[in-house]
Amino acid sequence: MTIMSMPRSAYQALYRYLPDSWGDFYDRDSRSSYNMQVNYWISVNLENINKKRILSEVSNEVKQFIVRGGKTQGFGNIDVSEYSILTPKFFNDPDKPDIVSKISPLTFVCNKCYKVTTFYSSSDFLSDPKNKYCKDKGCGGELKQIGLVYACTCGWAGPIYPNRCSQKNHGIKYLKYRPGKEFRFICSKDGSKIEMIRYCPECKNRLTPRNINSGNIFIPFNFTVIELLNNEEESFLIEKDDSAYIAIANWLNKIDDKEYERIVKNSSRVDDDYSIIYKNLFNELIKNGLSEEQAKDIAKNAAQKSSPNAIYNDAVNMIKPLLTGDHLDDYNRKKLAISLAEYKTILNSNVKITIDEGIESALDQNTIFSPDEYLSLFDRFGFKRIEARGNIPMVNCVYGYTRMESDPENLPGEKLTLRALKEESAGVKNIYGIKLNTEGILFELDRKEIINWLIKNKMLDEDIAPDMKDDNELKLWFLNNINLSAINTFSNIDSHKHKYTSCIYKLLHSISHALIKVSEEFTGLDKNSLGEYLFPAVPAFFIYCQNNQGRVLGSLFSAYTSVLDKWLNEAYESMYKCIFDPVCIHRDGACLGCLYINEVSCKHFNKDLNRRYLIGYNDPAIKNNLYGFWED
Repeated sequence: MTIMSMPRSAYQALYRYLPDSWGDFYDRDSRSSYNMQVNYWISVNLENINKKRILSEVSNEVKQFIVRGGKTQGFGNIDVSEYSILTPKFFNDPDKPDIVSKISPLTFVCNKCYKVTTFYSSSDFLSDPKNKYCKDKGCGGELKQIGLVYACTCGWAGPIYPNRCSQKNHGIKYLKYRPGKEFRFICSKDGSKIEMIRYCPECKNRLTPRNINSGNIFIPFNFTVIELLNNEEESFLIEKDDSAYIAIANWLNKIDDKEYERIVKNSSRVDDDYSIIYKNLFNELIKNGLSEEQAKDIAKNAAQKSSPNAIYNDAVNMIKPLLTGDHLDDYNRKKLAISLAEYKTILNSNVKITIDEGIESALDQNTIFSPDEYLSLFDRFGFKRIEARGNIPMVNCVYGYTRMESDPENLPGEKLTLRALKEESAGVKNIYGIKLNTEGILFELDRKEIINWLIKNKMLDEDIAPDMKDDNELKLWFLNNINLSAINTFSNIDSHKHKYTSCIYKLLHSISHALIKVSEEFTGLDKNSLGEYLFPAVPAFFIYCQNNQGRVLGSLFSAYTSVLDKWLNEAYESMYKCIFDPVCIHRDGACLGCLYINEVSCKHFNKDLNRRYLIGYNDPAIKNNLYGFWED
């Protein structure tokens, strides 16, 4: 059997080469290009991850898909006992394949006489080099693969295969096809036209062929998580009732980091702590000569005050009345707490460069002439913090896929199906994941500047705005007004139901894309090598490198310490230039020419973007001015 191989990055594999997907293949030896269908992966378990947390995310994502009107297939009970989280086995060995594929479709057309030829299997086609050429007498033209696939919203898909001519004796023997003309075969014997129509074998929908590279044949459903460095904290936030209140109390500086760590560490035994503290102190007081009655009173009061259980309950009771957002049920509180913990994981990284260190390095390299060139960026662009951080553990997972459409709400009256990935081992369901310790740049926006921007645009009434001088009040406003559950991967945020979430997420997302879009010139990395992670409730975003190349070379750290000012300035200038203006700025304020980036980099499928939020916009037709966050 002929074996051909093609190198691909782990992230490309995770997005474009999953089982039951189609993709392109280039054989370097024969210099031939093919379309192929992925059969299966050769994988091993992804180690050193919080499997329970990842499966919890999968379960929530699947539930949200159903809530939006979709169907699911093949997920079963999403539990640690029934699922494996897998990663490529031979990722670091170029001589061993991780992904096994077959040539598909197996229908070809001659580039000279247009005769259609089909093959029984991939190995059948590859068994003889002569199979690449037309076998009609006197022709010898090169056979070109017909890159068309049938795909259905129920999740089924199959390669193009010619329908037979209506004349019984003709079959497919005389079929010809002219690529680019129309989606039909022609029988050269009687001139009849055979439509490329097929009915889904599973749901009976009428299907027409789609180009393999159209992007909607296989739509992977994925998410990224930042692994919390403290496993105890991760378990605490996921498993412990009311743990979200404790994390939020820490975020609001109601309990300090030391006390928070103590509560997390003792969370599994807080119920016993009171009696342990009481008993130890009581015995010590008796030894020191106090009466039994005196020792009881002192030990009781001390245990009540110092027990983590008491502190835990006090913190919960203190935070509960502060969280007034209608959306903050148990699920959303935990989601919010985990997001804050992820943000602190980046902040607490032991590999970092602060802005002061960045300024010092830039001065040494003569890329700036004054600290003001960097410090002015904060006021000019509305940032509170910009820091380079490294050794950040991130896990990207794919748990299922749809075909033709990603959002169930876009198919009224129909049911879009989200399918689980093909099982590698019978009876064990699987998710594919890639773990990466990476570097990036953390951008935190100034909460006060965002509130001022909302007020200026009449999105927020000044009378109900938080106290601008109280950072905790500002933090609390974001917690109460940002609904993380309203942010769906495949659709825009409902701006009527979730006004503040929509505005702030769109602002963050647009700034992130503006920077990634022009990053290549300043980081030396292809912009598709960068990813984004958003924290709308902070509000902040993290632009990180999603391949090993950037981490090894320190590309983002280098950009941070030498050309941060130039990078931001270029992002700002680029927002005034779009090749599709004035249509783009008048319509959506975002397109391929200005803010769209590759879906490998954007986990929100280029939704909720608008450069008008950055540079402003004046609509004379309705006399409506939008003040830009970056507008002078």
